[in-house]
Amino acid sequence: MPLRLALSSLLLLAAFLTAGCAGETPAFDPSDLDSDPYAITAADCTDLAVKNKVTFCHATSSATNPYNVVTVSTNACLNGHVGHAGDVLPDAYGACCPVNEQDCAGVCGGSAIVDCAGTCGGSAAEDCAGTCNGTAAADCAGTCNGSAIEDCAGTCAGTAEEVDVVHYTTDDGVYRWTSSSAAAPPAQISTFGSYSLAVSSLEEVFVGTGGVEATSQGLSTAGIYLLDGAGVPALVSATEAEDLQFAPDGTLHAANRYGIFAIDEGTGAATAVSSNPTSQFAFESATSVVTTNGSAHSSTFARRTDRIDLTNDTTTLINGDGGEDIKVDGGDVLLCGLSGIFEVLPSGAFSRVQTGQVFNFGVGSQGDFYVGNSDFYGGISWPQGLYALSQSASPLYTPDINALVVTDGCE
Repeated sequence: MPLRLALSSLLLLAAFLTAGCAGETPAFDPSDLDSDPYAITAADCTDLAVKNKVTFCHATSSATNPYNVVTVSTNACLNGHVGHAGDVLPDAYGACCPVNEQDCAGVCGGSAIVDCAGTCGGSAAEDCAGTCNGTAAADCAGTCNGSAIEDCAGTCAGTAEEVDVVHYTTDDGVYRWTSSSAAAPPAQISTFGSYSLAVSSLEEVFVGTGGVEATSQGLSTAGIYLLDGAGVPALVSATEAEDLQFAPDGTLHAANRYGIFAIDEGTGAATAVSSNPTSQFAFESATSVVTTNGSAHSSTFARRTDRIDLTNDTTTLINGDGGEDIKVDGGDVLLCGLSGIFEVLPSGAFSRVQTGQVFNFGVGSQGDFYVGNSDFYGGISWPQGLYALSQSASPLYTPDINALVVTDGCE
């Protein structure tokens, strides 16, 4: 109905301008139009007449000027144009073109088409089974209603699975283990001993040495290093690193007795983002970190848990107690210590989510906890070693772990 009204308005205006202003314009009923408003018919000549005048597109047979917009009497229309090849009514915007160049909405050169439900300009489409607006879909192999899917490696009907990848450091090297290889021992990827660890989204492994805690472990070569494919360390920065973390934007940061620093991996420059002495930290956002210092660090760092606003280096106390490691998982702040893993509640209180003695920990993609214990906790019920708590409360392997990181993998 809107298209026919627009068309009738256009024709009425053209006829009115041709006929002059005398007299009243007769009422026009759009339902009087024949079923095809874009081809000249006898009904068009009479029903579209205004003061016995009809306006339409007259075909000229000229390649450069194929149409003239003309206004003729009703009789001239009936006797000279109903049977004239190529004469058409203007489209909805007053343009002239052959009917076969108009879309289903009557627009010259338009793109509207009739969908499978018969609606001009509609969005209904046939599914792979040929059903209009159906729900059948082709799988990754192109089979309609098939069951093949891509695995995490992007292979159609492949067998690769998402796994948790655990990296950890010891005094004698760096190791890698995955949750899909529980029966296989961790693989040593470097013989370079280190105290702190960070793994990028590209699985680049950075390790840190030096500082108070590293020195206590006998690791005296201060700095941050990037391990190459053979596990050989290349110095990135001479900055001490009690802990290493990546910010949400991928920038490497290091914490030590002087504060928290953004590390330029190209130049090695360290830019202070906080002056708060920190042994363990985690990013909540690009501008906020949470920090904790537990019993293993209390001789150098104040035992407490804080939140630091990096926009102005403002420190807010969360809890007067601290932990050995801290993580942010899905917005939840978690820390660990001699009596388990705890969630840090908005009130600042610690709520235990896992019992046991935990020195380092990480959280897998399905919420599983992985623990790396050091001989700092030697002689207690949870001795040194690597733990996958979803599998067992006993260590899978018994290395003396300084730091542990869990990332997502596909194998």
